[in-house]
Amino acid sequence: MAVAGCAGLVCGLSHRLTVIARRGCVVVRVDLTEPYAIRQAREAVRDSLRSHGEECVLLHMYHVNEVQDVVPRCPACYDDVYKQGERYDCPRCYGTTFDGGVARVHRAWALFTDAQDVETFGKRGLWHPIASSVQTEPFPDLWQRDYVVRVARWSPPRPHPASARG
Repeated sequence: MAVAGCAGLVCGLSHRLTVIARRGCVVVRVDLTEPYAIRQAREAVRDSLRSHGEECVLLHMYHVNEVQDVVPRCPACYDDVYKQGERYDCPRCYGTTFDGGVARVHRAWALFTDAQDVETFGKRGLWHPIASSVQTEPFPDLWQRDYVVRVARWSPPRPHPASARG
């Protein structure tokens, strides 16, 4: 594409790239997405999740990449010699090897894929070992080994989970 002869011509190649030619020189400008467009897209996703989804609790656990030098290790199961946890089901850190285990708790809207599943009942309650997918709001960013808790019933006076599954 020759632009040397088009002085003062503004050519829009796409929404993201604009070529401006003036007096023999070519300036290329990349237009970034506007903040209001991102905000409107997020609001549309949240409205869709509120219409078709359900409210749930997201548990963002501690991860080594985030808090390795900030949060103390679990005194019940972390081994300083081998630099790993001795138990995967530690009741204090929930297998994260960081004291407390849960970094943040969020209440969010989500859309789940439902499938026929089997239920197992153990000493820690009812468990649904199924592989399913979930679509949530953009924040918080869920990582591997984070938990999504489906709330079966919310209590009426102050909304907090009365029973959960998940």
